[in-house]
Amino acid sequence: MEINNFFYNFLNGNSTLEYIDVLGYRIYIDDLLLIVLIFFLYKEGVEDNLLLMCLISLLFS
Repeated sequence: MEINNFFYNFLNGNSTLEYIDVLGYRIYIDDLLLIVLIFFLYKEGVEDNLLLMCLISLLFS
């Protein structure tokens, strides 16, 4: 239930955490936003390959 507390605190502006720990991997908030954006663009069928490559390169940098 740590994730629920994290999102509750994040949405209320009380968060001191900068990342979510998932199976030992630290997923930072900006990385989480990029992953969600890439997922929604993929599910909507956006065919702009350059945009997807730029977002993925931002994710790995």
